[in-house]
Amino acid sequence: MSAINVKNAIERERWTIATVYLGFIAGGVPLWLVPYYSIDLSSPAFLGRWIVAGIIAGGFPAALSSLSMHRSAVLLGAGFGMAVLARVLFETIQDPSTHDLWPFELAIGIAVGLLSGIAGTLLVYLVRLIKK
Repeated sequence: MSAINVKNAIERERWTIATVYLGFIAGGVPLWLVPYYSIDLSSPAFLGRWIVAGIIAGGFPAALSSLSMHRSAVLLGAGFGMAVLARVLFETIQDPSTHDLWPFELAIGIAVGLLSGIAGTLLVYLVRLIKK
């Protein structure tokens, strides 16, 4: 059995938390700024902002940490899902008749976060390959 590198484990734990938080902010800010009754998750303008925010947020952990591409993307998708869930919970408390299709909203948020996280980390890894 090999010894555990405590310093590396602590750094990975910090980057895990930071990546979920980045996903939460990147997924939340574009979503929270739009009023509920005027939001359209299938709108190209909204999706474009959401995807660009996810690509940028996915690139940071890939560039600055030792997290793998897959782990970064999954954590970013989790953060996006948490941002959508936070909006659903907040607005459902205010008006229980809203968000009848919240599972679909959650699935869309997680999918956008996961795919844009993969794109962001992939861009960083491609830049690293080109530099070599």
